[in-house]
Amino acid sequence: MADSFLDDPLNRVVLEGIADANKLIQAHSLILARYAYKTKNLYLLDGTDPGAFLIACDSRNDSIIRQVSLGLRIVSKSFKLLNRRDFKRLSTNHKATHDIVDAMWYRRYVRGRFFRIRIAAADRSIRDTGAFRRLLTPIIEVCNKDRIPIVIETHNPDNVGLYSHFGFKLVKTISSPRINIEQFCIIRPPVFKA
Repeated sequence: MADSFLDDPLNRVVLEGIADANKLIQAHSLILARYAYKTKNLYLLDGTDPGAFLIACDSRNDSIIRQVSLGLRIVSKSFKLLNRRDFKRLSTNHKATHDIVDAMWYRRYVRGRFFRIRIAAADRSIRDTGAFRRLLTPIIEVCNKDRIPIVIETHNPDNVGLYSHFGFKLVKTISSPRINIEQFCIIRPPVFKA
């Protein structure tokens, strides 16, 4: 599954020039999966299949303290896994993305409660099989019932079209002349059934 993360344009930029990029992304994936499982923010395909998953949460259950703690664990693991040169390169690469990474973009568009998808991943072997639809549909149904929007940011332009099939709308694109990737900010408003 870590290969799925290597496909992400942001990860490609951040990991550029890192000798053990594969090892690092696998370690980060494990940290993220453990965190999501522990905080009940891990959604598996059909409830049990780790071939596709979402790391997502209701804003009522989100905590900035947990997010900072998670970030510190990832930095600590990176420091342990990488040599000094690669760690410095990783840090430099990460700083280069600051112009186009805005984790709080949704504040201008959403007031009150919302559902946030942080990570969506599917093993290459099950892409184009309807797996993503099966994974996302239950979340959409709950959010419609609770009348809350879903927010997600992606750095892969192909994902904008994918999410539009599910009623998501692109509300903002963040770009910078200093880096060749963009952040696409997407919201799916709840659909009320009469």
